[in-house]
Amino acid sequence: MPVALQADPNQPIEALRGVGPSLKEKLQRLGIFRTGDLLLHLPIRYEDRTRIVPLREVRAQQAVLVQGQIIETKLAYGRRRSLHVTLEDGTGFGHLRFFHFSKSQQNGLQPGIYVRAYGEARFGSQGLEFVHPEYRTFTELPPDPSPALTPVYPSTKGLSQNRVRGLVSQLLHLPWPENPGVPYKTLLYLHQPPPDASTTDIQTAQETVARDELTAYYLIMKLRQRERATQPAVPLPRAQQLGRVLLAQLGFKLTGAQRRVLSEVLEDLTRDIPMLRLLQGDVGSGKTVIAAFAAIRAAEHNQQTALMAPTEILAEQHYLNFSAWLEPLGISVVLITGSQSARERKLRQQAVADGSALVAVGTHALFQHSVVFKRLSLTIVDEQHRFWVHQRMALRSNGQVPHQLVMTATPIPRKMTMALYADMDFSML
Repeated sequence: MPVALQADPNQPIEALRGVGPSLKEKLQRLGIFRTGDLLLHLPIRYEDRTRIVPLREVRAQQAVLVQGQIIETKLAYGRRRSLHVTLEDGTGFGHLRFFHFSKSQQNGLQPGIYVRAYGEARFGSQGLEFVHPEYRTFTELPPDPSPALTPVYPSTKGLSQNRVRGLVSQLLHLPWPENPGVPYKTLLYLHQPPPDASTTDIQTAQETVARDELTAYYLIMKLRQRERATQPAVPLPRAQQLGRVLLAQLGFKLTGAQRRVLSEVLEDLTRDIPMLRLLQGDVGSGKTVIAAFAAIRAAEHNQQTALMAPTEILAEQHYLNFSAWLEPLGISVVLITGSQSARERKLRQQAVADGSALVAVGTHALFQHSVVFKRLSLTIVDEQHRFWVHQRMALRSNGQVPHQLVMTATPIPRKMTMALYADMDFSML
């Protein structure tokens, strides 16, 4: 039974009329799972389709709305077959060209039919023409165009602008409440600015949403920080000083920046509050060796480390480095990936479960329920944005929250219109 659509941003996207399994999958590719996500799927630009431009006034490289009556439709043959449609509006002539068309489309574009089309004019074989414009057909003179600006949305393969606009239109007519926590009125304004909206008006509304996003993001991070500070973690103070042994065997000296960062990481590990540190640096800047020293500190307390990489190639590179550095110190390292045989993977999982393997390196295979850590106290994540949050947080051990070190060579990307309030429960605002 379909869900009755309400002014509730937490409703599933399938509550919208016309959203079936196929359309739902396309919307989810854009991060749209709830009606609130669609509200936050803001236009990237606007098109002015409020004025019909006479055909004689059309200029090349102009995106305009034109209208006319078909006087000729024919198939044109050259390097590519195309459907050529000629319009007349009393001021001049215009041409529409389609390289991809169906028989029904061809039959619908016959002389005598009125056409309203929007697109960018360019020079063709017979003068200015519109190639694959958006258009509608009418059996009689069309009514006046819409007085509102037309939004253009981020999209994906198989999802047309008209389909997105139709879905948003369903939301625009709902009685959204005045809410200081969520700027509904501003969001609705950006989806459908009034005809007299200026560029400054739209920019001001966009800045309002951006400011609210930053505020919401800050509040969410503070709440997470407060929650994380109440969770227990295993403190890892200085112990056997195996790191000094590795330092003497590396064959190179750490730079001043590496020593400073390493000192900060090891200091964080001494606390009973879970460390959550981002280690950002260019490729070859020494992030992996810093992570190795952190894993050594955990091993000195007979605690385990999980190192997660986004690909098997990268996981194998980490495994080779950690094996070369740690195993001479008596710290066992295992590799767990999806391509291993079931028997081989089971043996390594057993070593993790009984605690004999103090460092486990792997890909998504580390997230499987069959991988159970006995004393996990440190997770190292390479390229965080390739892992889902719930997967990273799933690596816990005996109620303890492991310290976490995230390595990345680039800033973690955030898309403004998709991230706004993404983790916030709207019912709590």
